[in-house]
Amino acid sequence: MKTDRPPRDLLEGLGVSPDHVRVLAAAESEIPRKGQGLSSEAGPVLALSESFAKVKLTGALPAFFAITAHQIEADVFRLEELQGSVKRLAGHAAHDGKDVRLDARSGRTSGVLVETAEGRMVIVAGLTGVTVSSVDPPEDLSALENWAPLPEQLSIAVPSLNDLVGPCAVEPWLTARFGELRGSERMADRVAAVGLVLRLWTPVGADRSRAIDPGPAVAKWARSIPRRELDATERVAIERAGDLREELDSLPERDDLTAGEVAALAHERDVLESVLVVLRLADRGRPLRIALAGADDSAITSMSAIPSEALSDDELLGAAGVADHDAWWGRLADE
Repeated sequence: MKTDRPPRDLLEGLGVSPDHVRVLAAAESEIPRKGQGLSSEAGPVLALSESFAKVKLTGALPAFFAITAHQIEADVFRLEELQGSVKRLAGHAAHDGKDVRLDARSGRTSGVLVETAEGRMVIVAGLTGVTVSSVDPPEDLSALENWAPLPEQLSIAVPSLNDLVGPCAVEPWLTARFGELRGSERMADRVAAVGLVLRLWTPVGADRSRAIDPGPAVAKWARSIPRRELDATERVAIERAGDLREELDSLPERDDLTAGEVAALAHERDVLESVLVVLRLADRGRPLRIALAGADDSAITSMSAIPSEALSDDELLGAAGVADHDAWWGRLADE
């Protein structure tokens, strides 16, 4: 049985302390579509009908889980007949006053906290699977009383180019892009600014002797980011990766695609790669990597819809292609 806990940041979004969550049942996200069911130590608790359109949670769990879940489409579920009150939603979950919709498409994560006669329960659908958990009441309620939402800004300063590479000349396109990202109000962009330098900076001309390797400075900075800010950064980046995937999926249907729109998609993918680089240095990033792999699959499928001459003079994307020959967004600059 898969026993991975729901993501910490999602649980915190539900106002639940991760220390008090006990996973009752779990399954990889593909299992419901294959009809193999959701299992627990006490046996099967989620089984599909022959049409693969409905699932029913029964047995081995509290009565609350005797509900019907319609699989609206791949990785989207609607929970019906909840025998309890919905207390909180997180991620891409929605509640219409009666039913709950959990969206786990394209790297999204959704969760719902329900108060039942048996206690509080959490159902989460996301990248790594579906989990059904109980929430054990803490002996000390201070953990919940002190709960706060995930931060939206970094509490530490983003280093300057001089901090990262020393007093040397830097390519104008890199200076400009670094400045844009560092000055952004979006936390993930500010993290990406630092990752960008690590990925794409190279010493220029005679200034090579004055340049320093940015690796140690970037690693030290990444590991100094508070845990909850790393959680928030990765969650936002995963959501952006899901949005990017949807946009890439729609490209073959577009007959009015402009060079500017192509550039925006390619630059967004580059930003998320820079975020991933920083997260990896902080021993994070696996869920984001999975989400980006899905977006990349969509990009490769949609390549024929992208104008071949659209980004041939984009220096940033050209550098990305040189740094990583597998980066589809970098190859666009070579067309």
